[in-house]
Amino acid sequence: MKKKLEAEQIGKVINAIVQSDIDEEKALYVSTKGETVFDISDIEHFHYLIKHPFNRFLYGMIRTEVADDDDVVFLYENYRFIESHFNKIIKQKEGMSCCADKSRAIVRALVRFFTTGETIVWNYDQKYTFHLPREVFKTHVEVMDFYKALRSLYYGNSVPFLEALKGLA
Repeated sequence: MKKKLEAEQIGKVINAIVQSDIDEEKALYVSTKGETVFDISDIEHFHYLIKHPFNRFLYGMIRTEVADDDDVVFLYENYRFIESHFNKIIKQKEGMSCCADKSRAIVRALVRFFTTGETIVWNYDQKYTFHLPREVFKTHVEVMDFYKALRSLYYGNSVPFLEALKGLA
């Protein structure tokens, strides 16, 4: 006889998984820091002492290994931000089914466009199309307009993003 999992039990399992990830992150840091002591109690110090130099390293890596293009750097650096916004709109318009596959396909297509110039055209005639958007972001212009709005939002200009959302309603 199968026993139903109660919400409290499920919550405990999820919390244990999350805590395990946090513990691993802390252990990784401790194992690599050696004797170095960082005073990062000030958030600005953290940004300029740690995050900024690390980001410069990442930008150099992306520009050398992928493409020397500002949009490619932005996409790589802010993948989760960009993908999650496309994902949210797809969920709202098309439902949960394969929404992550669709949003990832969009971001990959954006990178391909900025690295090769290849216009975003979805092939709905191929054998498998579960990863292709059906109701939103079907054209190059739709994808690019929303991407540009997201980039503006990231840099503090919310007007293009809010207009893009109105256009998707």
